[in-house]
Amino acid sequence: MADVKTISGAFTGAYAIHPFTGEKIQIWIGDYVLASYGTGAVMAVPCGDQRDYDFAKHFGIEIKNIFEGVDISEG
Repeated sequence: MADVKTISGAFTGAYAIHPFTGEKIQIWIGDYVLASYGTGAVMAVPCGDQRDYDFAKHFGIEIKNIFEGVDISEG
């Protein structure tokens, strides 16, 4: 896992549509993505990944809890 000391990113102004809820979801660019991990498409799970959580908290992005009965407020 990358050691992220500074958090930077930018909202693209674009949105994706959640396939199940139809909700508009902001698309952001972040510089902490690991080139050796994944396929090139980036998915963020702020309540399940520390880097994504820190990014969302830094930019005030809503973090939805997808884990029933688990407190995610501390990351």
